[in-house]
Amino acid sequence: MKKYLINKAAIDTNILIYAHQNEDLLLKNISIEILKLDNLCVSHFAFIEFIHIIKFRKMSKTDVLGLGNDILKIIRLNECNKEAYSLAYFLIKRYDCSLPDSIIIADAILNNCDILYSRDLQHNQMYEKRTRIINPYKQ
Repeated sequence: MKKYLINKAAIDTNILIYAHQNEDLLLKNISIEILKLDNLCVSHFAFIEFIHIIKFRKMSKTDVLGLGNDILKIIRLNECNKEAYSLAYFLIKRYDCSLPDSIIIADAILNNCDILYSRDLQHNQMYEKRTRIINPYKQ
C-alpha cells in the first residue's frame, strides 16, 4: 500500500469487510494496516453496513456484536448527525453517487478527512475539493 501524507483518513465499508475475511490475505493485510492508522475516522453508517453484511456469514447475533465491539476498541467511530444526510443528498444530486456511498463520503467531508479509502469508489476522485478517494489495493 502506498503511503500518503494525510491529516485524517476515512474508510468505506469494504475496508472493514476485507479486514475480516480469509479469502485474500493481501486485501486483509492492507485493510488491517489501514485500521491501525491513528488518524482514522469511521462513519457510523459504514460500521452499521459492515455489521449488516457480516451477519450473513452464519454468525450468531452475539458473535456479530462481539466482533463489532472488538473493532470499536481500535477505531474511532464518528457520530451520526443530520448534516451528513443533508450533504449526502447534495452529493447524490451533484455526483450521482449511490445512497450508501453518499453518506460515507459526506461523513468523510464533514470530518475533514483528506482521504477516503475505498476499493469500490473511483480512485483519485475528489469530492468538494476536500476529500480524495484512494484505492489502497491499486498497485
